[in-house]
Amino acid sequence: MRQNPVQQGSLRISCKAIHNLRGSPVPSLIQYAALFIFLTQVTWAQVSLGLSSGGVRSSTLPLNIVLNSVTGSEPASLEFTLAYPTASVTQAVVSAGPQATAATKSVSCNANSGSQTCVLYGLNQSKILNGVVATATLQLSSSTTGTPSGIQFTNALGASPAAAAVSISTNNVIQVVPVISSMVCSSTPITAPASASCTLTLSAPAPASGAVVSLGAAATGITFSNPTSVTVASGQTTATFTVTVSAASASGTVTTTASLNGSSVSASFSVQPSAPTVLPIRVNCGGPQYKDVNGYLWSADYGYSSGSTAASTTASISGTTDPTLYQTYRWQSGTLQYQFSVPNGTHTINLRFAETVYSAVGQRKFNIALNGQTVRSNLDIYATAGANKALKLTFSVPVTNGQVLIQLVGVVQVPTITSIEILP
Repeated sequence: MRQNPVQQGSLRISCKAIHNLRGSPVPSLIQYAALFIFLTQVTWAQVSLGLSSGGVRSSTLPLNIVLNSVTGSEPASLEFTLAYPTASVTQAVVSAGPQATAATKSVSCNANSGSQTCVLYGLNQSKILNGVVATATLQLSSSTTGTPSGIQFTNALGASPAAAAVSISTNNVIQVVPVISSMVCSSTPITAPASASCTLTLSAPAPASGAVVSLGAAATGITFSNPTSVTVASGQTTATFTVTVSAASASGTVTTTASLNGSSVSASFSVQPSAPTVLPIRVNCGGPQYKDVNGYLWSADYGYSSGSTAASTTASISGTTDPTLYQTYRWQSGTLQYQFSVPNGTHTINLRFAETVYSAVGQRKFNIALNGQTVRSNLDIYATAGANKALKLTFSVPVTNGQVLIQLVGVVQVPTITSIEILP
């Protein structure tokens, strides 16, 4: 049986009440108010419609048509007209939003020059709840930059589940919700270890509370660390953050991704491995540069993986003529990793430890892997050396790829290390 959009069997479609309210067979309403309309900024009637958006993206202006109604006044049908300047907007497409879809409503639009008049309709008993009831996408002309003026949203109408007319208020105040318009990282390759600076730009100034942009990064064969977010200060459109590369086994790329308000932008920078370091390598883990009792210079801590923590102790360390090398350390939950560029060949690696936290057997255990091969399982520093006593373990490691990768993998509690020495 053919169904009329105004009537289905014995159930009337609530958009009929909209027509009755206007006394015209073609209702009109929403004009495109670009970007976020905060519904609390004006005095609203029982039901109100506004627009929200994240700004211009690739020559389009996406908008969300947002419903706000108090409990008991939710409409079952809506009508609106979206008006826009034809000099700036070449096309507008309106579709049902998630709240209309959830209420099993459809959208039907009548296009005119510079406007779209649309009706959200469905069975009377299905209310439309607060939120995004429709989405609209404006295609901007090639000469348009930013948000065009003259976009309006007016004359909204509604109908209740009982097919009674509902007065709908609107607001043409446009507030831009910033999105990420671009991001640029270091344009020249960096040589590990080094840092790259990235700058992101928003489509509009950040609100009074600032804009917290989520960050992520990915790379293969490169050890790096980056912040999980960066805040664009109130009223500003740019922010800068740093990605730190500690080691690279081969030339590669680090790709960073920034996300805000549904927008996502990626940028990359190139990384080159450092030239093989002339041995020996001596690293004072968790501590500053240090010259030991034999006159050897130990570098300040470097080469470690992201997420680890440096720490120190004032405990007196026995069993060594150089206790300073055992009083600073680095630890990490899970796997603590160091990586260094070295000449190919077979090298001696000395790893130093001291248990300055636990005082019983079995309270800390971890495995040691060198270049992917486990060379010591379930190392218990206290069981091996005792509390506050120096422990030095020596391993011979063949290197064929120009890298030494040291991994301490937690078994019980967190792995820790006080110093690393790589000898030819």
